[in-house]
Amino acid sequence: LELGAEVGELLNLRSLYLHDNALTALPFQIGKLDQLEVLELSDNQINRLPSSLKNLNSLTSLSLRDNHLSYIPSEIGELEKLRKVSFRTNRITDIPPSIGNLKNLINLDLSDNGISQLPEEVGGMQNLKSLLLGSNKLNQLPNSIGYLPKLEILKLDNNKISSLPKTLGKLEALDTLILRTNLISSIPREISTLEGLQTLDLSDNQISSLPYQIRGLKSMANLNLSLNKLGALPSSIQALNRLQVLNISDNQLDDLPNRFYNLSSLKTLDLSKNQFTSLPKEVIRLEKLTKLDIGFNKLSELDESIKDFHKLREFIIRNNKLSDLPPQIGEISSLQLLDAKCNLLSSLPENMVQLSQLKVLDLSLNKLDNIPSTIGKLTSLESLYLETNKLGNLSDEIAALSFLKVLDVSSNQLTELTSSVGQLARLERLL
Repeated sequence: LELGAEVGELLNLRSLYLHDNALTALPFQIGKLDQLEVLELSDNQINRLPSSLKNLNSLTSLSLRDNHLSYIPSEIGELEKLRKVSFRTNRITDIPPSIGNLKNLINLDLSDNGISQLPEEVGGMQNLKSLLLGSNKLNQLPNSIGYLPKLEILKLDNNKISSLPKTLGKLEALDTLILRTNLISSIPREISTLEGLQTLDLSDNQISSLPYQIRGLKSMANLNLSLNKLGALPSSIQALNRLQVLNISDNQLDDLPNRFYNLSSLKTLDLSKNQFTSLPKEVIRLEKLTKLDIGFNKLSELDESIKDFHKLREFIIRNNKLSDLPPQIGEISSLQLLDAKCNLLSSLPENMVQLSQLKVLDLSLNKLDNIPSTIGKLTSLESLYLETNKLGNLSDEIAALSFLKVLDVSSNQLTELTSSVGQLARLERLL
């Protein structure tokens, strides 16, 4: 598809939507559309932009997402009314310094390109609220990144950034900072001044310790530190009393700091793939906890104090060394999912049937040779996974599981299925 020069005659045009075509270029005459406010050219094959683009002095929104551009013309800096720009998923390697002239720009998306550095002039975009730079080749950030007073969202995931500028701490309006999958080994203490930061993703880096000053992140609600090299957490983390989601999986932790329970707002905690040999007692005192994942550790037993999980709905203990479950597990009355897959369980406590709200029970890859005959009392159960155990038969009481949709008994020692299975009217999958 070719856009003809005649488009330049549409002098009253305010919006031009040509997305999802096969355009490879724009005519020079497009620069005559000085009333144009919205130009949508996403999902084409455009590989260059005409210099006349600078004449679109009414333009507020420009989208060239998913094209074949290798550079952004410097003339873009003359489009002073621009508020929203997307060059996402192109082949751009450099950003012109003139981009700093876009004083009214609010949203800038440069994700999924080949950008290796940003010009210092980016600090000139004084009204910028969202800057998306994920999936590029950035190895550092200019100091001027800290001089964007209205910036709320900064995404820098999937780059090659090894260090962060201290000026990052000046972004007083910052709400979301995504630094996932980089080469960061340390966090500047200045980050503690980001008192409005609510979401911080530092997963998949090379961080071995956190600064004590992390306590300054008083608004933090979602913190992801997974896939790093943390051997311990600073005691100051207890000050994050608004934290609701904490992911510290895939590290080298074997303990938690004293008073970790001061994280009084915490609802989701992921401790999986660490070096824990027991469930830290500090976790039990997290009164609002609804999801706990401590799978892929070295737990050989669970303490009876698990009965104090009053609000826990999801309990993931898979891939540990548990040979039994304590009777107190039946007292976690709020539990809806129990994943104990791949342990050494040979039997189950009878009072597990008190889990009246349990919907998903995964006991696959254990050493169970029988299931309690009272299993029929788990009347809310929808999915039951018993794959790869030593079961020789199933209790007739299974017929009482009237909400069961999935039953997996594959790779056991069953010679026949009890006729009671035929009474499971809602069953959708039988393996």
